[in-house]
Amino acid sequence: MSGFYNTHIHTFCGDKDVPAQFLPLFLVKALSTKVGYSVITTVMKWLNPISKNDSFDRYVLFVTIGKLGSQKAIFENCFAQYPDDTKFIILPMDMAFMGAGSVPRDYSEQLTELRDLRDAYPNNVIPFVHIDCRRNNCFDLFRQAIEEWGFKGLKLYPPLGTFPYDKRYYPIYEYCQSNNLPVISHCTDGNPVYFKGSQDDLIQLLQGCSMPVNYDAKNNKALCAYFTHPLGYKQVMDDFPNLKICLAHYGKGNDEPNDVGGLDWDDIIKQMMLTYPNLYVDCAYSMYNEDWWASVKVQLSTNQQLREHFLFGSDFYMVEIDGTEKEFDINFRAYIGEDLFQQIAVTNPVKFLG
Repeated sequence: MSGFYNTHIHTFCGDKDVPAQFLPLFLVKALSTKVGYSVITTVMKWLNPISKNDSFDRYVLFVTIGKLGSQKAIFENCFAQYPDDTKFIILPMDMAFMGAGSVPRDYSEQLTELRDLRDAYPNNVIPFVHIDCRRNNCFDLFRQAIEEWGFKGLKLYPPLGTFPYDKRYYPIYEYCQSNNLPVISHCTDGNPVYFKGSQDDLIQLLQGCSMPVNYDAKNNKALCAYFTHPLGYKQVMDDFPNLKICLAHYGKGNDEPNDVGGLDWDDIIKQMMLTYPNLYVDCAYSMYNEDWWASVKVQLSTNQQLREHFLFGSDFYMVEIDGTEKEFDINFRAYIGEDLFQQIAVTNPVKFLG
C-alpha cells in the first residue's frame, strides 16, 4: 500500500513553543541548555540505569526531539520512518493560556513556520490550526491560516482550559461547516498536557461545565478531564450537524484514567456515533498500548459505523516517548491486517478531509 495518511502528529518546538512550567521542576528550561541537558540526563541514567520507561526518561526523550531546532527537523525525524508518499496532518499547539508561564515565541511564528514546512513538503504535510478561544481575535487568526496560509482544518485542545461548546468557538465552527473543514479535538480521560494554573483559576474556568463537577480530592490534571468529556461535544454536533469532528485518541487516556463521567469514554463515543454520522475518532497514542489492540480489531471488524469513522494516527512525537514511530506503524498495521489498515489510513482520512 502507498500514499496512506497519518492523521495526527506534532512538530512544535520544545524550546520555542512550550512554556517553562510545562514539565515539572522547570525541566523545560533546564533541559533546553546543553549543560543542563547533559548533567540531568547523566544523573538520571546513574540513578536508574536499567529502566528506559520511567517518567523522567519520557520527559528527556520528549525534550530531545522537541529541541531539534525547527519544525522541519522534527518532521523529518518522523518522515524518515515512513514511505515517501505518506501524508501527515500536523497539529500545532497554542500553550499561552495553560497557566504554565510564558511561551518563548509568539504563536503566530509557530504557524508561519508550519506554513513554510508545508511549502517544503507540499505532497506530505497537511497543516491544521490550533485555536484557543481565549486568544484575542482568534477567529481572524483562524481565517488567516485557512485563507492565506492554506491550512486545512481546526485543532482543539480543551484540557488547556476551555469547553468545546464555548460560544466563542461558534463562529469558527460555522465557518468550518460552511467550508467543509474538519475538526480534530483532543479527547482522553487522562491528559498529559492540561491547565497548570492555580486551582482557584481552574475552578473559575470550570464554572461553565455542563455536568456536575466533583472537586473532592482532585488535582488539576484530573479536573481538566471535564473540559474534554465526549458528552461535551453533543451540543456542538447538535448545533452544527454537518461539521466533521474527530475525537482524538478514541477517548482513551495516556495514563491511568480517572472517573469523570462514570463510563468508559470509548463506549460513550461509540453510542454517540449512532446519532452523529460526522463523528470520527483516531487511534493516536492510545493504540500504542498493545493491550487494546485485540479489542479494537474486533470492534473494527464488527462495527461498521466505527470502521468507517476510525482514523490512523500516531501522535508523534508524543508516541516517541514510549518507543519508535516505525515500530508502532509496522506492528499495529501487521496486527489489524491490510484491509482494515487501508480503511483507517486511506479511505476514512480522504473522506474526513473532504
